[in-house]
Formats: sequence, C-alpha cells, structure tokens
Amino acid sequence: MATRRKPRPNPAAKAESAAKKPVKRELLALVAVGVVLAVVLAAVYTGDGGHTGYVPGETGDLAADFSLIDTEGNAFSLAQYQGSVVIIDFMGTTCEPCKTQIDNLKSIYSSYTGSGVKIFSIDVNPTDTSSYLHNYKLERGATWSFAVDSIGIYMDQGYDVHNIPTIIIINQQGEIVNRTEGVMSAGQIATILNPLFEA
Repeated sequence: MATRRKPRPNPAAKAESAAKKPVKRELLALVAVGVVLAVVLAAVYTGDGGHTGYVPGETGDLAADFSLIDTEGNAFSLAQYQGSVVIIDFMGTTCEPCKTQIDNLKSIYSSYTGSGVKIFSIDVNPTDTSSYLHNYKLERGATWSFAVDSIGIYMDQGYDVHNIPTIIIINQQGEIVNRTEGVMSAGQIATILNPLFEA
C-alpha cells in the first residue's frame, strides 16, 4: 500500500503570511485610533443647544484678572466687575457650536442682565480683527461685550482653554464656580446662576 507523502511547507509562503499579520494588526490599530478620535471630537464640538459636550472642569479658584479692548473700543478688565456675576464665553468666529452658545447666551442676557450679570465673549483667534468680530457680533444679534484675545488669555492666565466654546462662570467674590467645555443650554447656565443670587 502506497504511503501518502505530506506536502512540504513552502518557506516563502510562510514568510509572506507572517509578514502580513503585523500589517493587519497595525491597520486595525490605526482604525481604532481614528474611531476614538472621531468620538472625542464629536463629543466636544457637537452643538445642538443641549448639553452634548458638557464637561464640567475644576472650580473654586480665583479667576485671573485680564484687560482687553472690546469691539466698541472700550478698555475693560475683569477686576472692575468684582461684586458682579461674570460669564466668560471663550469662542471663535468659525466655530459652529459657538454660534449655538451665543444664541443660548442671548436668552441668559435678557433674563439676568437686570440682576447685574455681565457677559464677555472672547474670540481666541488673534488674527480676527476687532471690526470683523464686531460685524460677527451684530450678525449674531448679541448685545454684550465682545473682544479679540490679542494677548493669549485663554492659554496664559490660568484659564487653560483647549476647546471652544468654553464657558466660565465667576461669582461675586471673583471665584470660578463653573467651567464647561462644550455648549451649555440656557437652562444649564441658569441652574448655576440662580443659587448665586440666593441670600
């Protein structure tokens, strides 16, 4: 009876198969990284007028003082508003969620300006001119102060802004009581503001 001979392994084919495995693993790893990045970016930059991207940050620190010139040509500093509740809106003119945030702030401004709440929208793009930002403000129908961050407040003075919009709410004592990356709804902002006026 004839004995069946096992086929000899082909060294070249074996080497080719082994070479393909790491490439496949690398591709899968790259795809996984891409998916994770997409999810993170969507979480931060989705602006639907709700709380998508709502990421509270550290609070309790005194807000760093700064001085800027608004789009009307008026110089102002944060220190001059101590005793008032201040909302700082770090934003950009090319940021779509920032437009949603401004719409939400319009509701807050109309409801709380009588209580002395001050709002400052600070454009983190230093290449935007004051006149360009002024036109943007008019187009959005906003009536509070806008200023270009020409000195890097968002990076250098303790605000540490990595994503826009970022909302920072400061109480009457100059303390940061809320720091949020992503769009905040008017209701969420009101929830932070109301206890600040309760005696």
